Amino acid sequence: MKWLDNEVRFSAFKFEYGKGILMTLIYEKNKFEIWASLPYSILYCATQNRKRLIEILESKASNKCKKDLSMYVGRNTGYINWLIKESYPFPDDIEHWIIPTSNYVLEYLGSSLDVIDPLNKSIIEVDIEKVIEGLELTDMSWEYVKEEYKEFIDSKYLQEISLEKVIYDEGGVSILLNGELRKNKHGKNYKDKILITFNDSIEALRITETGRRLLLDVMFLNTKKYEPERKCFFKVKNSEFIRWLEKEGRVKFKENIFHYCFITSNMIVDAISRHSPKIEKLREYK
Repeated sequence: MKWLDNEVRFSAFKFEYGKGILMTLIYEKNKFEIWASLPYSILYCATQNRKRLIEILESKASNKCKKDLSMYVGRNTGYINWLIKESYPFPDDIEHWIIPTSNYVLEYLGSSLDVIDPLNKSIIEVDIEKVIEGLELTDMSWEYVKEEYKEFIDSKYLQEISLEKVIYDEGGVSILLNGELRKNKHGKNYKDKILITFNDSIEALRITETGRRLLLDVMFLNTKKYEPERKCFFKVKNSEFIRWLEKEGRVKFKENIFHYCFITSNMIVDAISRHSPKIEKLREYK
């Protein structure tokens, strides 16, 4: 399958904590929406950075869920193994979904996906004979001890921070974080929020439940690199995520590339970008 020549394009993505994810794909004038609840982890990478995955899957049969939309379904893959190493306990029925498009490769760890087109909604039927396996599929590293996490925004004024939503469209990525509910001197309730914006296309984005990233947490505690309840905004040096992306793309990045990590009480977001994000503090009154 020639993914870069694929006429299906990844157009939009919305993840809301507690509500699920909605991905929009475009083929000619047709729009497909893919919905899923309770994701354990979500990953999307620029297609040109996934040459190794493309080579592995060239000989594999895909599940064709609509006329022009194909997906791969995996079990016992590198992505699943990465999360198993990080998690306890771990669900038995987890599936690794791979959705190739011309601009991004989308991956999702969870259960069944629903595909919605303008005419109907249907759960994707998985052909058991086409389920793929292989630890080489998205085999990310968990050797975080090699990494160096440097806080780039002082977040001490936010005692408790959580992820509310992540939105992608072709103009960039927006990440909205919630502070705890507070009361001002006039007795009015409010929440401080943080809006993180990457205005250009990013190379990769990974969203994972914080409770599933136990090895990262253990590494931080053992090395006393940060106080988990106080910190959120990190820039990662010597990044395992960037090294893995270069291995997948079969080439080292020629320009500066940065790994930003946002650790919240409910989700961890890792973003690989050529540009720094814009950070805005907002206030919402209840």
